[in-house]
Amino acid sequence: MAHPLLAAEGLGRQLDRRWLWKDLSLALHPQERVGLVGPSGSGKTLLLRTLVLLNPLQQGHILFNAQPLGKQSITEYRTQVIYLPQRPAAFDGTVEENLQRVFALKAQQGTYERSRIENYLATLGRSPEFLD
Repeated sequence: MAHPLLAAEGLGRQLDRRWLWKDLSLALHPQERVGLVGPSGSGKTLLLRTLVLLNPLQQGHILFNAQPLGKQSITEYRTQVIYLPQRPAAFDGTVEENLQRVFALKAQQGTYERSRIENYLATLGRSPEFLD
């Protein structure tokens, strides 16, 4: 079998003196899907946020395409691996203003192009007024 697309080895997360998970390893291959279940407070969200590097690694390491993640590869990694929360975060303002904020981030490559966004909206059956 080919190497995993995403692998985590020896991850650990501790809050105060309690380990939520320790020595956790996983491997995800292309086209695989995984369900993550557990009681509230067991660290599911922290694990997902750690896998996408929104939370710092406390223990262990993550490999993407069999390569360790370094600072130079985080931007590329984040174009391939995302965390989609149950409740999306939105800033005050319009949908368009929220989208423009994303393109203002230092790590973001590219620029906000309203015409491109309008094309995406059309594909989803939405009019450009949705941005307002």
